[in-house]
This record gives sequence, C-alpha cells and structure tokens, in this order.
Amino acid sequence: MSHRVLRPRRALALLAVPALTLGGLVATSAPASAAPDPRPVTIGADWLAGQLEDGVFVNAQFDSSDYGLSIDAALAFDELGVQDDAVEAVLDRLARDLDAYVTGDAFGDADSLYAGAAAKSAVVVQATGSDPTAFGGRDLVADVEDRVADTGPASGRLSDRSTFGDFANTIGQGYAAQALAAAGSDEASAALTYLLGQQCDAGFFRGPLPDATAADQDCAGDTGVEADVDTTALTLLALRDLQTQPGVAQATTDALDWLVSVQARDGSFASAPPAAEAPNANSTGLAAWALDAYGRPGDADDAEDAAVWVRGRQADDPAACGSRLTAATGAIAYDDADLARGRSNGIEDDSEDRFRRASAQALPALAVAPEAAGAQVAQPGTAFRRAGTREGVGASGLAPGQAVCVSGPGTRVLKAAAAGGGVGVTVTLPRRTGTATYRVATGAAVVGSASYRVLAASTPGVDYKKRPLRGTNQRVVVSGLEAGESVTVVAGGRVRDRGTAGDAGRFVSRFGVGSKVGKTGLTVRGEFADRTASRSFVVVARR
Repeated sequence: MSHRVLRPRRALALLAVPALTLGGLVATSAPASAAPDPRPVTIGADWLAGQLEDGVFVNAQFDSSDYGLSIDAALAFDELGVQDDAVEAVLDRLARDLDAYVTGDAFGDADSLYAGAAAKSAVVVQATGSDPTAFGGRDLVADVEDRVADTGPASGRLSDRSTFGDFANTIGQGYAAQALAAAGSDEASAALTYLLGQQCDAGFFRGPLPDATAADQDCAGDTGVEADVDTTALTLLALRDLQTQPGVAQATTDALDWLVSVQARDGSFASAPPAAEAPNANSTGLAAWALDAYGRPGDADDAEDAAVWVRGRQADDPAACGSRLTAATGAIAYDDADLARGRSNGIEDDSEDRFRRASAQALPALAVAPEAAGAQVAQPGTAFRRAGTREGVGASGLAPGQAVCVSGPGTRVLKAAAAGGGVGVTVTLPRRTGTATYRVATGAAVVGSASYRVLAASTPGVDYKKRPLRGTNQRVVVSGLEAGESVTVVAGGRVRDRGTAGDAGRFVSRFGVGSKVGKTGLTVRGEFADRTASRSFVVVARR
C-alpha cells in the first residue's frame, strides 16, 4: 500500500490560520532570536527511525508492538518533513495490523473498539494524505463516529466499547475532534464542543474524562483538578486547524497563556505543575511544539527556551567525551536521571520506552533550537601558570543546549552549553612543566582549543663566581628555565637584576660585588616562588 506524504505541517502551520486576530490569538510568526540548527532534528529523526522494526516499535521489556508510539513518531516526522520512508513504513504496518491496535479482539475483548486509538489512527492517515474511510480494511471515520455520544449531558463524548471498561481521555477526544472535522463529519461539531468543555478555569485541559453517566461533563468550576501539560499541548495541536470554529480561538488563547505561566525559568515544563516534580522532555517538548505552532508574538522565545532545555537532554556526545549513549546519538532522554544512567549503562530495556517516547514527542520542538553564533574558545594569553592550579576554560557562541566536551590533561568534562551559548569548565593544570592544551568540541566539530604554559616547581641551575674579588663584577648564569620566563637575581638582600630567559632557558646577569669583603647571599628566582635556587659567594680582598 502506498501513502502519499504531504508537505511538512511545520511549513503549513502558519498557513492554516490567516494572519488575523481571533479572540486575542494572533496567528503570525514572531521573529526568532537565532536561526534554527538542523543538527538536533536530523540526528534525532535518524535515531528514532532506526528504532522501528518493520514500521513499529517493539517494546523489549514486554515483547509487544507499540502502535500508538509508532504513530507519534510518524506524526513528528510528518510535522518536520523528514524520514518519509519511515512514515510510509509506519502506515503500511498500521494498515496490516489495524485491528490489533484499535480493537482487543486478539486477546479476547470481543466486538471491542478503542475510540482513542481509532481517532489517532485516522489523524495520522489524514496527515499523510491517505483515505481514513478505507484503511486497513476499516472505515476509521465511521469507527470514531460510532463512539461519539449523541444524546445526554455527555453528548459529543468519545468512549470505548470494551469489556475492560472505558478508558477514553481528553487526548483521544482531541484526535477525534481533529479527525472528524477533517473528514467533514456531522459528528465533528459535537466532538469539538465536548472537547472544549474539558478546559478548566485556569486554561489547561484535564487528562481524564468524567464518567459518561455523570450529570456534569464540563471542567469549568471544578476544583482540585490536576493540571496537565501534555494533554493541554496535544489538545492545542489538535485545535490549530479549527480556529474558525466557535469558541476555539479563545480556548487556544487561554491554553497558551496557561502554558507560558507554568514554564520554569530554565525553559522546562513538568507534567502537572505546580506540583513539585522534576521537569521532563515529553512535557517540555510537547509544550514547545504547541507554542511554536501558533506563532504568537512573544511565544517564540518561550518555545526556543524549551527547545534548548530538550536539546540539553539529547544524546550527542563528542568523541572525546564518548559514553554508552554514543551509539544512540540523537536519542532524547526523558529526564536528567535517564540521561545520566544512559551515559553510564546505555539504553536498557526498562528505559528504552522512555527514550523513544521522549524522542517522538519532543522531536518537533528541536526544530526551533538555535544554531551556534560564531563559536570560539577564550584564549588564556601567554602568561605562565603555576602547575596544579585551577583555571577556567570557556567558549562562547555555541548552540544553546548542545553537548560540549572539554578535554585535556586529566580532564574530560561533558556539559550542555548555557542558554546564552556559553560554557565554562574549571580545570586543574598538570603538575609538570609544559604546554597544557584543552580542546572544546561538540558532536558536530572541534570548536577550538586553549593552551596554558605551565611551570612546575623546580630548582634552576646557577653557575657563578664562588670567590669574586672586591670591586669586580659577579657573573651569574641561570639555566633550566623556560623560554620567556621571568628571572630575578637577588644578592646581599638587594635585587641586582631582572629579565627573561632566552630561547635556551638561560639568563646571564652581571653586577658589581662592591668593596665589602665577606659572605654574600645569592638567590635566583624564576616565574614563581617554587622555582628558586639559593646560593652564596664570598667577596675576597685578593687571591
């Protein structure tokens, strides 16, 4: 079966709604602060597509095919206009195994139909230009219509037909509203109206739907409802082509405003703010995708901040800082814990699903991750540094969020570039004399290097007259220095000479010993106090 892949939705998103003001929602594109970097999307899509086995993700932990997650990947690829072959493979596999996804017949749930799965399938089929009324031997539009309630307080509500119960939720309701509208269904208006009723007073969309028999089906006025970033973002994506429908523009404005209000200062999102929970790439990526899709003035920076945070959890370790995640370059970790564990142990069976899910849902967000702006490494200058001391190695103009490796003697540090594109690492200089070079690299290239001239503790060689005659000159030859090293010669408690060592590491000093006979202390000091030699000579009256 062949499925025609349309232009990427990212190119179409701002065309779907004209540049009009709709209930406060301005559908124009805000100028980005920097051009996007194609690398994170490219490596992310390559890794994700490589995880598909004959068009489906296979969960090794449970030995099962995950059709829903495979659709997520196909929708992400379609959004970005990448991996057309992978999209085709997902659609072909879904067509062959459609009943296994939208029904439970294979495991004894006779005459069942899972409404959210059917609606999600219809959306991906429509997005890729195929006919949802004749796909995989089913009419998906009719399937979804059949599961939309026609009467009562729950009119428009999606529900499952299953012996295991009804697990329909707002995300599936969003897919239903989107698919039915695209199909021109008579049930589209009711499904959309019910979906809008799941928006709570704060602006977010709740995840679970009320029981189908409940008298009150709307979220308005409900208290104690858990906020849900993922559901809100996915609902916003479902609504973006429905802006001309009654109530949709205001609902999207309220939902976007709520997303912006719960974004953390570092750009991240947690699943259920304001609960004290760690941020994750799924929620952050979906929120960034939704914020970018509408292009409201001011939201571009918020979407970019979120994209930078997601990029900081993407495996893209430079060779010098290679880890067990190097083989999974492009994968997006669910959170910091999974990223650290992946670098230590690789992607294991119990974390594989989280990496795939985060990658599929956050990949479109990386389309707005900014590129580098003239990356360069700060140069330390030519001054000598004392061995064993701590120095800073820094670079600027990097792509925010990208993995950066600083490597050199005794140093191998991997960290993400800050939002401003800078990175700084404190290194301990080696305890030997020489040049210590620290290289700064990203997954794409070596940015540059910083070299320090290091001097370890040592005792310079000193050749001098042991018994000079009074009234004559003393000649002191200092050796074992580094070229350009400063030298100070002290005799009798007074500085007699200063200078720098020549190319051979030698310095020659001449000074008068005076007329006073007797023992005179001689100290030769190099660049640092731990490079000192102490001697003495005796001034004599005659030989």
